[in-house]
Amino acid sequence: MKLKLLLVISAILGTVLGLGFFFMPEMVMSTFGVDAGEAHQHTARNFGSALTGLAVISWVARNTRESIARKAIILGLFIYFIFGSISIISFQIQGNANNYGWFIVVLHLYLVVGFGYHLRINRKSLDQ
Repeated sequence: MKLKLLLVISAILGTVLGLGFFFMPEMVMSTFGVDAGEAHQHTARNFGSALTGLAVISWVARNTRESIARKAIILGLFIYFIFGSISIISFQIQGNANNYGWFIVVLHLYLVVGFGYHLRINRKSLDQ
């Protein structure tokens, strides 16, 4: 797994979902079979802004050289995708979303494994 590819996938996922949740929360949420009440739309817009920010960080980091800052970005993304995976899996198991949600689960888990792999192989330099 190349780190650049993981960062590009993270950037694309964050951009598409982030902008969708920010500008069209009702449409995006209904795609996943989720009720888009007023409070949910506000939360979705906040979530969309955070995803868009992570997408920008991922996109910019894709061409950076190995550094402590890049490792910190990888660690932050790894932690985000772990917690995101737990949250989304829980949401899916409870039956709160339709089967499209499993696609997002698979993408998140792929990114958890990928970023975890890169953290593992670069462990020594991260500890310094």
